[in-house]
Amino acid sequence: MDNIIIYKIKHNQILTEMEKPDLQRIMFKELGNNKNFVETFLDSNVVQVVRNLVGLDRQTANKIFSKYINDNRLNSKECFYQNVNILKKLKKESKNKVEFEKNFEEYKKAGFNSL
Repeated sequence: MDNIIIYKIKHNQILTEMEKPDLQRIMFKELGNNKNFVETFLDSNVVQVVRNLVGLDRQTANKIFSKYINDNRLNSKECFYQNVNILKKLKKESKNKVEFEKNFEEYKKAGFNSL
């Protein structure tokens, strides 16, 4: 992945204060503008919108899930249920990611309104 900001979002890493303006530049200048973003995503968090588009790394999701299990002391049925939900979400994100990557150049040309 050639963009460190997208990599960090995909791997649930915190963006530095210097990276936040770069993300805003990408979202509000390269892909569209603030007005388009608000019209398309309402009051959604920019990082969450990007994560919805690129997905969450599977290993990262497993680490988060492991911590959740340990912190909440889930029984085997609860663990299974939560794991199924995570797998469904990752599968959905994976489909979104493939679709997004396939059409990225079109999205870039058309802006947020094409999403």
